[in-house]
This record gives sequence, structure tokens and C-alpha cells, in this order.
Amino acid sequence: MKKSFIHIKADARESLLGNYSPIISATLFLAIVTTLVSVPFTRMLYANPGILQYIIYYAAQLLIFALATLFRSGIWRMHLKAARQQPFEFKEFAFTVKSRPNRFLNAGLILAVLSLVFQLPTEILASVNLAFYQKNHSLNLTFLAALAAVAALSLILGIYVYLRCCLVLLFLADHEQMECREAFGQSSRAMKGKKAKMFLMLFSFIGLILLGILTLFIGYLWIIPYMRQSITCFYTSLNDEEASQA
Repeated sequence: MKKSFIHIKADARESLLGNYSPIISATLFLAIVTTLVSVPFTRMLYANPGILQYIIYYAAQLLIFALATLFRSGIWRMHLKAARQQPFEFKEFAFTVKSRPNRFLNAGLILAVLSLVFQLPTEILASVNLAFYQKNHSLNLTFLAALAAVAALSLILGIYVYLRCCLVLLFLADHEQMECREAFGQSSRAMKGKKAKMFLMLFSFIGLILLGILTLFIGYLWIIPYMRQSITCFYTSLNDEEASQA
């Protein structure tokens, strides 16, 4: 039986009851570590911006993202167990280190590169606009129009690619023998005809996201796990649909 995203979100809330503590702890720990590791590179870029600094900064961000994906996948494993009402502990956070970690590192690197591809054009045009303004103390409408167009196109394409790849880490965490390339293929096939449903489900969190900002981002400790659990329940619902059709 196909479930609406409203029912999927209800399943997510139910499966999180009693499971918030280890998931929040792992999410917070990873966020703090990645932020602390990123700070020196961010300070270097703003203190002395230049081509070399930009290269070092983006190379570092790619590596940090890939390494973070290794442990982020452990958090997805927690969400999978919560969705299936299986017991788990905080140590699940490091499960991927013992489960052929190269699969998760490769996936993290590919996802990071995809993100950078859609992010970089907008950042380059924004830098050009800023440099022009600082030099001439006026705005160039052509540059602004180009920036708006590129930003809009990058956003649309980025969302589309994300929707195709959003289940990659779940497939890897769920199938210990699955290779990185296969996980991308499985995610793409699973999301065929389901992208609009996933998009609407994620868009329905916009109110909570804004509320999280008003709480100085503290609310994100609960909002992010809720969003991830909803994606996980979306994934398990697809598996249930396949089983019912078999």
C-alpha cells in the first residue's frame, strides 16, 4: 500500500519516540567536530583571499565532507533501525568504519563534488559582483541579472540531483555488500516517479526550519533528526511497496 508523505511523517515521529537521545548526540557531535575542523580553512580564506587560498579551502571542504559522510552514514543506520523498531546505541555512529568504509568515503566525495558543481558558479558570479561594487561603488545590473539567473538554475538542478541521490547513503547503510556505484543507481531507480512526493515532503518542513532559526538553531537538534527519519521512513515504505507487489 502506498503511503502519503503525511503518513510517512507520522511514522517518522512514532519511530523516533524513545530514540532521540543517541541520534541527537551523534548529530550534535558530528556538527561540532566538522565545524571545528572547517574553521581554520574558513579563517584562512577570509584573512587572505586568493586563488591558492580558494583551492585549499575547497579541497579541504571536499575532504571534510567525505570524512563526515562516513559517520553521517552511521547516523542513517540509526534511523534505519529506529524505523524498523530495532534497538541501537550511540556506538552505531561508527558502524561504517568497520563496514568497508571506502564505499561511504567514495559516496561522500561524489556528493561533495556534485554540491560544489552547483554552488561554485553562483559563488564566482557573486565574487565578481562584489569586486565590481568595491571598485566602482555601484551595482552592475547585467552582473546582477546573470547572478540571479545562474543562482536560480543552480538551485533547480541541485534540487533535482539531490532528489535522485537522496537515498544513496541509506542503501549503503542498509546493504553492507553494496558498492558505491550500485547505490547511486539504486537511488536513482527508486526515486523514479517519486521525486515530487519527496520534494513536497521536504518542503512541508519549511515552517519548522524557520522556527529552528527563531530558536537560534537549537531546535534543529530535533528538526534535523525528524527530517532524516522521514526520509528513512520514505525509503522503508518503498521497500514495503516492492514486497507487497512481489
